[in-house]
Amino acid sequence: MKTKKTKKTKMIQSASGYDVLSKKTRRRVIAVVILGSGLLTTFAVSAATWCFTDANGITQMADKPRHRGFKKCAASLTLPSAIRNQLQYYQKAGSIEVPQKNSGQRAVLPASARQRRQRDRWDGIINNYANRYKVNPALIKAVISVESGFDPKAKSSVGAMGLMQIMPETAKWLITKLGEADGRYDLHDPEKNIQLGVYFIALLAERYNNDLELVLAAYNAGPGAVDRYNNRVPPYRETQQYVEKIISYYQKYKI
Repeated sequence: MKTKKTKKTKMIQSASGYDVLSKKTRRRVIAVVILGSGLLTTFAVSAATWCFTDANGITQMADKPRHRGFKKCAASLTLPSAIRNQLQYYQKAGSIEVPQKNSGQRAVLPASARQRRQRDRWDGIINNYANRYKVNPALIKAVISVESGFDPKAKSSVGAMGLMQIMPETAKWLITKLGEADGRYDLHDPEKNIQLGVYFIALLAERYNNDLELVLAAYNAGPGAVDRYNNRVPPYRETQQYVEKIISYYQKYKI
């Protein structure tokens, strides 16, 4: 009586660190790798990686050595897309390491991390001038956040410029008040912009007896508008929302 043989694929862990499904699969993999290796020389060289060639002639690549058998490749080559797709197919079946295409792009940080980095970028300058002109640095940070989103190249439709969105005419007046003889300034320069903005807020705080709402209203709509409404926040929707938003950010940054 003949015994009926059942076909069974057995996963075998090899010493080289990859799995083999069957001899047939191995032959296909070797054929694809050999085919790919004949085309590699026509493609651009990227950064060096780590390579290991096992007893079957199959070369694995990795961004770091996985065991002592890995050696630094002279150069890692970008695979043509057709060969890459085929190798990726076998990678799923046999855990073969496929070198990833180098996109040349920087790693993208999560949005929250990017925002924190941008938000804190100017802290040294903010603290310097906040201490010099006796203004809370959290308030300056709140103003910058609302005015420009921490972008030193920001420019509004009406011509306000830089981190604290200062109008050129206001900048000229502030330069004169500071007594800077040459009168030269660049409102896209973060340090000069922050200096003038903090100094302007300090002048407004003195004028309005440290009334925060009036200081912010005057910064947004101008001192003339606040004076016109008898030292009250002007009934402009934009200005009222601006004051509320800055105070909200101010409380957040004070924590």
